[in-house]
Amino acid sequence: MVGGRLDPSFERAVDALVRGEHDPHAAVLAQPPALARARSRYGHRAPLLHYRAANGVEMRRQIVPADAPAPARLLLADGADPAATAHACGGAHDVLALLRTSAHPRAAGVGAALERELTCPR
Repeated sequence: MVGGRLDPSFERAVDALVRGEHDPHAAVLAQPPALARARSRYGHRAPLLHYRAANGVEMRRQIVPADAPAPARLLLADGADPAATAHACGGAHDVLALLRTSAHPRAAGVGAALERELTCPR
C-alpha cells in the first residue's frame, strides 16, 4: 500500500462499482469530481476505470456486474483517462490492455460493450 492508508472515498467508490449498484453515478461519482481521476493506494495505483477491466487489481474485486459499461461511461464523462496506466501483470498497462486480457468481462457478457465505451471518441 502506498502512503500507509487507504482513501475511504476511493474504496467506497470501488466497492460500489464491484457491487454493480443500480445508479452508479449517484453511488460512485457523488464524491468529489476528482474521484474519477483518483488512484488506488494499493501498489497497482489503478484508477477507478481500471476496476471495470477486472484485471490487475485486488483479486476480491475482479468482479464484473452486468451494468459495467454504464459506470465506465460515467467515469469517462467525469474525466477518467482511459490512457492512464496501472502497475499490474509485470508492467504499466492502460485499462484497454487489461480489459483485453481479462476473462471476467467476457464471462459477464460485457467485454465488447466495455471496449466500445473505452474506444468511442468523446
